[in-house]
Parts: sequence; C-alpha cells; structure tokens
Amino acid sequence: FDNTVIVPGLTFGWGPSGTKVMAYAEPAKGRIVVMDGDGDRREVGGTKDALLPAWSTDGSRLAWLERAGRNRFVVRVARVARD
Repeated sequence: FDNTVIVPGLTFGWGPSGTKVMAYAEPAKGRIVVMDGDGDRREVGGTKDALLPAWSTDGSRLAWLERAGRNRFVVRVARVARD
C-alpha cells in the first residue's frame, strides 16, 4: 500500500460487528481481498477493477462496484465462506 490513499468505504469495508474481518480492493489490480483478524488474506476469485466493497449484515455476502467502462459500473455480489 505504499503511496496509496486508503479511503474507508471506497477502498475497504469492515465486516459485520464481531467478525474481525475486512475486505479491500487491491490498489494495483482492483481485486477484492478478504483479511481476517490474524492478517490472513484470501482473494475473492474473478474480481477486477473493484471499488466500494460492502458486507451483508450477516457476513455471508460481499458486494462491490466493478468498472464496466467510462463512468459505468456494475454491482457484483459473491458469497463468502466463513471459517
């Protein structure tokens, strides 16, 4: 994350209360990565050009915006396995 502006809500989203997880959009590639309280990371497969990661209230799904062209975005949703 050197020389990268970290913006809560834009580049990362905290998991639901009590889960100790967060999801962030990898700055260079825009992939979504889920990180737990121990610092272990898992990439969410198939993600690219991602922004605004946000969790469902029960922590089972993760939504984000994906760039789909100039000034166009698509909402993506993925199920996230709990450990």
